[in-house]
Amino acid sequence: MRKAIAIVVAVIVLGGVGAYLVHLANVSTANQHAATSIVPSATVKPASQPIIRFNGTAFSPATYTIKVGMGIIFLNTSKTSVTIVSNPSTQQTEHPEINLTVPAGSSQGVTLTKTGSWGYYDQQNPSVTGQLIVQ
Repeated sequence: MRKAIAIVVAVIVLGGVGAYLVHLANVSTANQHAATSIVPSATVKPASQPIIRFNGTAFSPATYTIKVGMGIIFLNTSKTSVTIVSNPSTQQTEHPEINLTVPAGSSQGVTLTKTGSWGYYDQQNPSVTGQLIVQ
């Protein structure tokens, strides 16, 4: 009888130890997976990159000065897409990076590689204008 009790106790203890080891292996695997699945988003922009906001009625700031080769973000906070066009229109081929469409609630970055003063406007409402001064 003692032998049978000893065998039952041994099975229970070994089963408990085995279950505990399986639990530790699962926790370790889950932690490794979580650590390797964290990837920085490609859409995150450095804090130093300037943002020009479009709210549907204006660009803000309306004029911005940046250094040549620096990126700038156009952020559309309106409820409709905005098509930004170089101003005057003769600059559209000179500065195609300023000619872009930004969907509602989205942003788009551009990098300006030439110095100068570049105007732009909202194609749907040409009286809404802005200016980039690239030094």
